[in-house]
Amino acid sequence: MMLLTIVTALHKIKFYQSNVVKRTFIPLHAFQKLVKQISNQYDVQGKDGLLANMRWEKAAIFVLQSVTKDI
Repeated sequence: MMLLTIVTALHKIKFYQSNVVKRTFIPLHAFQKLVKQISNQYDVQGKDGLLANMRWEKAAIFVLQSVTKDI
């Protein structure tokens, strides 16, 4: 029973992830480039005290893109 629930959840996650990419108004690569350009205007202090640029994971870009299209 639990295994069936997990498999169903994984199928739903894959379905929604693929649909988010297909239904976006701005292509992922262009959106990713825009986010990086904007975030590069701000410096972040690293653990060593030096200033560095922000780094983005692909999953964070996906989430940001899906949230911004709903606004």
